Amino acid sequence: ARVHQREGVESPVQQAVAVNHEEGVFHGFLLLSPSIVPSRMKLVNRRISFPQKGRDENADFAGRDDGAAAPARAGDDGGGGRSVMPGLFPYLTLSQMLVSRCGRDMQPGLLMLLGWCGGSPTGARLLAMQGSRPHREQKALAVSCATMSPMFLLGTIGSWLNSRIAGAIVLLSVLAGGCCAGRLAKRWTRVTSAEKVPEAALSPVSFARAVEDSARTMLLVCGTMTMLRVFATLTDFLPDAMRLPLTTLLEVTTGAVTIANLPAPLPLRIALLSAATGFGGCAVIMQNRALYPQGLMRLGEQLAWQALHGVISGALALGIALLEICNRKFVMDS
Repeated sequence: ARVHQREGVESPVQQAVAVNHEEGVFHGFLLLSPSIVPSRMKLVNRRISFPQKGRDENADFAGRDDGAAAPARAGDDGGGGRSVMPGLFPYLTLSQMLVSRCGRDMQPGLLMLLGWCGGSPTGARLLAMQGSRPHREQKALAVSCATMSPMFLLGTIGSWLNSRIAGAIVLLSVLAGGCCAGRLAKRWTRVTSAEKVPEAALSPVSFARAVEDSARTMLLVCGTMTMLRVFATLTDFLPDAMRLPLTTLLEVTTGAVTIANLPAPLPLRIALLSAATGFGGCAVIMQNRALYPQGLMRLGEQLAWQALHGVISGALALGIALLEICNRKFVMDS
């Protein structure tokens, strides 16, 4: 690294840190494997490039004209993504202590709000502590809380789209999509004697135990994101039209940068990003599934609910974005 610094070139380790700062994740165990970093990080850092338009399409949407839009790049998250992971650890620690002390008296709405604020897999971890809830209610909360961090949706994606309003639309659509999918999951789930969860006493979790459990959860998050991102690099030989959806399904943030740079109308990009983040990708699905209460739902059922979540989020985002543009044009014309 020092040799590269003298030559004014980023070393492979520096490139790895820059790439992983995209979601605020410092993959320390990757840096401990120098044999794989130089050979693979160039593929990880590679992005699908598309021609950029000369005028900023976001100017009309944001009510301003800044000239040419700055394309989203690895590590260019406007500071939003860099605070997601460091903020998740203390939030998850305190949330576990709170939930363990509330016990079965905690309202489902409050549990869902805690899951939304932390993003996946916070909801799954807190839900596992509430093992005495009815099966239908558990499944509804699991589907509703399977959302990404609001800081990532609002800050990072808004920065990539060069519009804070666009980030707010993505956040609102994903949360609303999760709520709708959760209500449908509760409505369509039948309760049988085999599905009833036995009552279990919930003892308060100590600070040390909460820190330990949160550290394990953070390791799970980092590990799944790294593994699926490495798998995404193996699709580098495929055409762009095939690689983009595949990498997005594997690790959503990898494809989200490319979607933000697509030469497409802004409402369409907002809808695609909302659908992708609503689905979450295999990394988010693996994180939640590892922490869900045992026997909550089959993998195929979980994938179906996540897909429905993505479809609802994308449709809502497209409608809100089009209404926002029409409203702004109407105000300007009047």
